[in-house]
Amino acid sequence: MQLKYYPNIANGDFSGETTTFPKGTKIGFILKPNAWSMLGDTYCSIKKSSKWNKKMNIWASSTEGLSFADKNVLGQSFNFPNPNGEARTAKFAYTSPEGKKFAIISVEDACDDKDYDDLLFALNPANVFSELPKVEQGKTHFHGVYAFEDLWPSRGDYDMNDVVVDFDHELNFSNGKVQKEIFSLTTYMNTVTLKDGLAFKLKPKVSSDKYKITLQKLAPGETEPKTTSVLKQEGDVYYIWDDVKQQLGYTYIFTITYTTPQTMSNLADYEPFIWREQENGKQWEMHLPFCKPTNKVDDSLFGTEDDKSVPSQGKYYVRDSVYPFAFYLANAKAENFTETILKEGENKPISTFYPEFLQWSTSNGAEFPDWYLHPVK
Repeated sequence: MQLKYYPNIANGDFSGETTTFPKGTKIGFILKPNAWSMLGDTYCSIKKSSKWNKKMNIWASSTEGLSFADKNVLGQSFNFPNPNGEARTAKFAYTSPEGKKFAIISVEDACDDKDYDDLLFALNPANVFSELPKVEQGKTHFHGVYAFEDLWPSRGDYDMNDVVVDFDHELNFSNGKVQKEIFSLTTYMNTVTLKDGLAFKLKPKVSSDKYKITLQKLAPGETEPKTTSVLKQEGDVYYIWDDVKQQLGYTYIFTITYTTPQTMSNLADYEPFIWREQENGKQWEMHLPFCKPTNKVDDSLFGTEDDKSVPSQGKYYVRDSVYPFAFYLANAKAENFTETILKEGENKPISTFYPEFLQWSTSNGAEFPDWYLHPVK
């Protein structure tokens, strides 16, 4: 199957078709109950009284925001059972006896008995989908690694080991909604001469009276984190430390506790980045490609040396090269790099250890998403 994007389809125009989808596009599998019917209606019996027996026109999707229930069907106005367009599916990981991994999607249709067995199907990832997040009772974890090159805007040595951050995002649920978001950042770094600091941009999407943020620190060898504070905070930016070399192996834990559980669409925006203070009162900052810096950044550096940023077009920290200034690698862990770029990788391009990295980079992550599992031996 080859999915295509039609930028003008809303106007009935099929021109401009492309296999590249804009950032933020949602793609989901959708179940239409009683789709054989011209009206597409289905009956649901709700255990209260006969007046609750209504015709529902509900589309159940595997992607949050695409499910919906028509509010007016056959002249009857109602707002049940999915007024917020939330996902009406569950997703599970399954490993066959042969060791092959599948994603299992189960769909809840219109009747809303929450058994999620109305339709179940398996997806063969075919090296396209990333690993499913680990799921505990009432919890979900997303894991990944951030890697930064701290010689920006110069060409750099492409070793991508100047600052490496092991990152975990945990969601705690209450009645199907998010009660807490927990972000854990653990610092790693190879030999480096520059003084690099670590900062964390964390911006909840709800008003300040609906959440509380706490910060803890776990030192190497400790088992229980302790309440701590950051070096400084400016708005939604938390400057954790100004010299990562002094904090190697430390874990910083940011916890957002919501007074009212939130839907997945209300999860906070976040981004780790590295920084250094400059004599001119500005900051040197290194973010992921296209990520906007803070208002304290020294913007005179954009477009100089090897940097190809165009701030007026929203392009930041990009270069005309197969090597990025920084990257985020979902599902990886810092331990995947302890015997390569974190051990003997100083001044050596990362592709020296991982040849597939170049194809992953030039394909924008479409090819060899598991390149970090195949180091040169």
